[in-house]
Amino acid sequence: MIKTAAKISLQHMQKLFDAIKARANDLSANTRWTGSQVAKFLNASLATTAATDVDRYLRGVFETSSTAYDKAMDHGRNLMNEFGGDHRLFDGGHSVNGAWEAVKSALPDDTLGEEAMGFLQAYWKDLVTPMGMPVTTLNREGFEAVAKMAGNLDIEKEWLLDLVSFTATESVGAFAAVLGASLNWGKSETREFSKLAASVSTSAVLAANPLAMTVALLLVARSVHRGRKENKLKNVFKAFGWGAAKSGAFIGAASIVGGGAWIGIGCGLMAAFIVHKYENRLSDSDGKYDPSHMSRVMTPLLQSQLVPLLEHKQ
Repeated sequence: MIKTAAKISLQHMQKLFDAIKARANDLSANTRWTGSQVAKFLNASLATTAATDVDRYLRGVFETSSTAYDKAMDHGRNLMNEFGGDHRLFDGGHSVNGAWEAVKSALPDDTLGEEAMGFLQAYWKDLVTPMGMPVTTLNREGFEAVAKMAGNLDIEKEWLLDLVSFTATESVGAFAAVLGASLNWGKSETREFSKLAASVSTSAVLAANPLAMTVALLLVARSVHRGRKENKLKNVFKAFGWGAAKSGAFIGAASIVGGGAWIGIGCGLMAAFIVHKYENRLSDSDGKYDPSHMSRVMTPLLQSQLVPLLEHKQ
């Protein structure tokens, strides 16, 4: 009798343990999925006009009267004769190193702690603006020469200016990409990891976000490496295609809709969801995946389902 009761108790304990383990696995999977989706959505949103709206809002929140440290960082404008809206890229006082040197020389009798705090405050105030801060100080003549050559390839000068600078919102986007990738780092998450890599890459290029672009290149390289190591390179390229398609649909829909950035984001979500629905309708078999077939079908699919929604919004 005692042995039977003990056996039943062990069985109940095993069932309870299995239930807890299954619940923990589900929670872990949901957390990984959520982290990946947030990273995709945030970076795609930064490729729309919503990013500029957020930057302008943050500038208004953190804007204060100019301090000696702010003036020291802007002093290079006079020395370099840089008075344009893109002066931070060329005046030498707004790169991390240039800003710190300017802050150190701003006041003769301040302490290291005051300089550090002054640097953080002054740098942050410039970072939370649509102009952002430069990755490094550039030479005006050299940049103009590169911009002229890029113009021959239909690459806009504004895109290049954005590419060599970053804002606070773009920093958050890059951090979200790193966080999403870290949650999907295991072997079992190769597909989701690859989708994230492609999605962030597409968004980073269209947004000209240098931080997210750097992260995206690392994610793509790791995805390809894992695909080769696990003999699943075709699956990785398939995931690349869907990840890029969803971000492209999101950004494309958001950019053509009038009525404000947030309405555009809503329509972008609709477009991405339509692509997601189409993905789920396809077979998981590798042999069924045909990029040319996908490109032929996606355009009429979006036109038939998304355009009426956009017309209704307008």
